[in-house]
Amino acid sequence: MSQVQKFLLKSELAMLLAVPSLTMTPLQAADSIAASVRVCAAEADATRRLACYDKNVAPLAADAAHAEARNHFGADSALAHKPSPGSDEPAKLNKLQARVTTLSHGAKGELVLRLDNGQTWTQSEDGPDLRIEVGDQVTIDRGVLGAYWLSGSHSRAAVKVRRN
Repeated sequence: MSQVQKFLLKSELAMLLAVPSLTMTPLQAADSIAASVRVCAAEADATRRLACYDKNVAPLAADAAHAEARNHFGADSALAHKPSPGSDEPAKLNKLQARVTTLSHGAKGELVLRLDNGQTWTQSEDGPDLRIEVGDQVTIDRGVLGAYWLSGSHSRAAVKVRRN
């Protein structure tokens, strides 16, 4: 590979990494990752190729681990993912923030919230009126003994909830 080709490949990688991922669609992000891998694969020097992969691919594993932790937040033993023997346990989050997409009340008047991450949470004990509306950001904190507490942006109060 000529010096000019190496320079162009490195320039392409630099440009790909300079584009903020927040402005990309998932398809564009996937294309960007594929392009990064192609650039790394084209590197002839094994040490530099490995460094390129570490720089561009390793952050994906961290993002995936955080996403898995978010997905399992609040899952009781019936919902919890059971890791296979020898696999790593997902990281535990102590807090989850999300936006309310739907809001309803159950048969006993309990609050039922569906969040923008796809999770559904139900009020499990009587508590104060949090004045939560669709579109509001809520925080769910991990408590002691497997409890979870939901608070809204309009109130300092919290109610005990369980994940459905």
